[in-house]
Amino acid sequence: DREANDQELTLAIKDNLKKTFAVMDKIRDLIGKPVIISSAFRPVAYNELKAVGGAKFSRHIKGLAVDFCVKDMDCDSIRDLLLSHMKEFGFSIEWLPGSNWVHIDLSTPYRSYKP
Repeated sequence: DREANDQELTLAIKDNLKKTFAVMDKIRDLIGKPVIISSAFRPVAYNELKAVGGAKFSRHIKGLAVDFCVKDMDCDSIRDLLLSHMKEFGFSIEWLPGSNWVHIDLSTPYRSYKP
């Protein structure tokens, strides 16, 4: 039943978002400043837009990823700070030196990786 499957997916995404934002709360507490979220959940059709540049199997489409920055903080410094907290907080981090956002996702094993 298509309607039932859509409802299950919606509930799964909501559950994933709760987990993801629980991790973001820990990150915000560690940094001690508000975080500015530029991307979290993305519907598949939006993720596939060329302008978005989302990966085919992006964790964003499951509500398991966040892109963010912090005002007056360099994103490379944020990534450096977060490296030692990946396992403790339960996230992986995309390593993109020089980018103006930080990408974390709830993939395991917890690691830093290049896209």
